[in-house]
Amino acid sequence: MLVKGYGATDVGCYRENNEDNYLVDTDLGLYMVCDGMGGAAAGEVASQTVVSAVHSFIKAQTLPPASDENAPKTLVNIVRGSVEHACSEVQKLIEGNEKLRGMGTTMTLLLVAGDKAVMGHIGDSRLYLKRRGEVHQISSDHTLASEMLRQGRIKPDSLEDNPYAHVLTKAIGPQPSVQADIVIFELVPDDICLLCSDGLSGSVNNPVELTKLLNKEASEELLKDLIELAKERDGDDNITAVLVEAQEDGANQIAERKRCNEVYLQTEVLKQVYLFQDLSLQELFQVHHLLWIADYQKGSAVVREGEQSDSLYIILEGRLNVKRGETEVATLTAGEHFGEVSLLSSSPRTATVETLEDSRLLILDKDAFVALTRENSVLGVKLLWRLAIEFGARLDRANALLEANC
Repeated sequence: MLVKGYGATDVGCYRENNEDNYLVDTDLGLYMVCDGMGGAAAGEVASQTVVSAVHSFIKAQTLPPASDENAPKTLVNIVRGSVEHACSEVQKLIEGNEKLRGMGTTMTLLLVAGDKAVMGHIGDSRLYLKRRGEVHQISSDHTLASEMLRQGRIKPDSLEDNPYAHVLTKAIGPQPSVQADIVIFELVPDDICLLCSDGLSGSVNNPVELTKLLNKEASEELLKDLIELAKERDGDDNITAVLVEAQEDGANQIAERKRCNEVYLQTEVLKQVYLFQDLSLQELFQVHHLLWIADYQKGSAVVREGEQSDSLYIILEGRLNVKRGETEVATLTAGEHFGEVSLLSSSPRTATVETLEDSRLLILDKDAFVALTRENSVLGVKLLWRLAIEFGARLDRANALLEANC
């Protein structure tokens, strides 16, 4: 897979100083946008310091090959380490110069290594992903208004006009250290990633419009069009954007298309599971990162009645037979799932599930599920709420059946 990157920045229509900074290092696979704040030259100092610190830190690391099964964990640790280093460098400047107190910056980065992409995000700059004709926001804004939205205190249609829409709850500089949001996903040919400061996203953020604008090959000309559109509509802020496009490598065309289809298949299968139906693509990425794939030959028992098991199973390919005792109760096919009760309970399995043909399953373990709900409370509430609704519906059906037989 080939990856190309382009970046551009503009001071906007009214400001004298550009406090944004960006980085495009295609050889390293690192792309960044930082939006500084703090007045005078302080914002510019903060954003440039973070770009330089992250860049130098990651250049000093050995990025894992795509074949390394621990590559995702290693890449996440590298991104987290780079953020810690950047925070430290900014704090050194603040401690050494009283005039720099109060400065800070947002940061949105994308690190691409092989077919893996890792987002590190702090603040209200954004990462969008255009995939299969749709644009998805992968980052979450760290603003007071967005936090109010997540808590249900305001409605989505009032977010942009909320007086706290640009009040940051996270930034590098104001706090000695800050934890970045991390999202890891597989990059596939024809994906286009847009990293941008709020000078662009504040004016050009409608998903339908963004899809049309990004429905062309990434280029410097496309960047220019995006920035000019933002200036026409507002131009009150600095405007910075970075485009990253994944393209098919002709030398590995067959393998790339196979991998691409596999990524699409897994995403579509996840969407069919009621537990994940209401999740955004960003949230699906966070779930998908925790899954692992197991292959079962025909006639294999995936789980046995009465045995302990603590995993959710999602069928990618194949057919499976469900039995209670000697009674066959169901046949499951691709896109169906079983075992979600075990994510909350350690009770024995109530049925035996065996493969009727060679099968591939996605598996989510209980420990990973619990860790996810603890680390991401918003996503955790969504998942637990869906489980509660489903279990309630099952209880209602069971009660109705009992009443009918009385």
